[in-house]
Amino acid sequence: MNVGKRGLLFPAGILLLIVSFGLDAAFRSVFSAAPGYAIEFLMKNVSYYGEGWSLALACALLVILGLVLSKEKWLHAGIIGLYALVCSALAGQLVKHIVGRARPSVADTPFLFHGFFPAAGLTGFDAFPSGHAVATFSLAVVLGRAFPKLRPLLFSLAFLISLSRLYVEAHFFSDVVAGAVGGILIGFCLLRFSTPILAFTSRWEERRGLVSAVAISTLAVFLFFHQLKAAPLFDVDEAIFAETAGEMLATAQPIVPIYNGAYRHDKPILMYWLIGSAFTVFGVNELAARFWSALAGWGVVLATFLFVRSVTTTRCALLSALILATSFEFLLMTHMGITDIVLTFFLGSSLFCFFHALNGTRSARSWPLAGWALAAGAVLTKGPVGLVLTLFPVALYG
Repeated sequence: MNVGKRGLLFPAGILLLIVSFGLDAAFRSVFSAAPGYAIEFLMKNVSYYGEGWSLALACALLVILGLVLSKEKWLHAGIIGLYALVCSALAGQLVKHIVGRARPSVADTPFLFHGFFPAAGLTGFDAFPSGHAVATFSLAVVLGRAFPKLRPLLFSLAFLISLSRLYVEAHFFSDVVAGAVGGILIGFCLLRFSTPILAFTSRWEERRGLVSAVAISTLAVFLFFHQLKAAPLFDVDEAIFAETAGEMLATAQPIVPIYNGAYRHDKPILMYWLIGSAFTVFGVNELAARFWSALAGWGVVLATFLFVRSVTTTRCALLSALILATSFEFLLMTHMGITDIVLTFFLGSSLFCFFHALNGTRSARSWPLAGWALAAGAVLTKGPVGLVLTLFPVALYG
């Protein structure tokens, strides 16, 4: 797009925004009509997966693939995409709190503006502009520059995600238009200053290990914490661990596990303490019951990356961590409030430490201490098996 045509975008967007206010009522009546099941299912899922976390996940994947495959264009597109999402979120939230417009769920009239409202997000006065629209259109502009053949698809997805916000009655039409205009403006601004942005980021690119660790950690967090509370506790052990931790909190008995009013000595205490601490912070729900499994999964992936990088290359480390993070069974176990992933974290990390201790690498004195401490965590998680599974491979290797 040449400079002349690009210069017309801003006044055209402002004009469209002004016109859109007059169309709010008409669009509200159209989208408030009950849609068919298929349309409703599609729009709710498009709206959900069009949130910032999924867009950030896509950009993180671009960064990881760019690093692994040595694709500089992919790496830079992912980095600028992440900047676009951050700028979109900051700008969108700032305007939301300054304008304080009521969502359709709060007021039927499209012209209820509160003005500056610090608690806008908590009360439903944060409709203008649509955050989904700002983020998706800014990302479409940025990624469309890097991948021109995908530009129609990217803008179609941005349009569909923005349209879904009308179907779920989260925004008025003018909110979506304002978000689209703002997102396109942010995208072009980032492209205009992409050279200094990438020059600034290149200081970190020289530390590829750090960039890779952040990228794989971001991916792991999204994968392991996504939809943690979507399903009820479907495994028997999950329910037992959660119920025991809940009864320990209810009876103020932090030392001895209690299940159905009776003492339970089947498992060591650590997992009950972990779940109980999550219940204290997040409340008694599925997310809290599975929180530490997801966090331990992230720890296993990061520990794997750091260990492999210490003995081979950053690329091998990134591939190893990526394969582990996307393995189906590992991903499933991080969504279950049982001991398996927590035990895996302690065992794996302990063995990594003992490997360095036996090879005399780096701080040889601290590695055995860290290894024994982590082995102790494995014992507190699963019992003597934690010690056996640590000592046996160490003895064979040593």
